[in-house]
Amino acid sequence: MALRPEGRPGRDVPLDIRTQRAKAEAERLLEAGAAVLRIDGEPNLEHYAAAMQDPEGNEFDIV
Repeated sequence: MALRPEGRPGRDVPLDIRTQRAKAEAERLLEAGAAVLRIDGEPNLEHYAAAMQDPEGNEFDIV
């Protein structure tokens, strides 16, 4: 997902759409060999993220 000029993902996109996109990307990465470490989702804060790890052990987040 491309970052906006202010450095944050588009907050004008509803949480359910952002969540759906993040889950689809996490699923694609799972099929490529990544692992899910944890899912952080806080609807009251308009937040969803998946903490993941690639096959080499590098951790990254999908938001």
